[in-house]
Amino acid sequence: MPWALKVSCSSTGSTSGHRPAGACGEANLSLSTSNDLLLRLRWLAVLFGGEGHLAVTGGVHTPTDALKAVMAGAGGSRSCPAS
Repeated sequence: MPWALKVSCSSTGSTSGHRPAGACGEANLSLSTSNDLLLRLRWLAVLFGGEGHLAVTGGVHTPTDALKAVMAGAGGSRSCPAS
């Protein structure tokens, strides 16, 4: 299953609102879903036709999602099966 790591920091006691790298106290793991595919498909279609090759690597969970990516202009897609 594709995944993305989102790290969030709370700025308690900091007047500037900035914290040094690695000072975060918690990390939240957020897995992608098929609902995340829509924004990727939109930008894939916008960028299609330029120089270079494009692929979708997140939000692809079903064969239909992969087909949508190819129809929007992707040269390929990557999907990791859930175990």
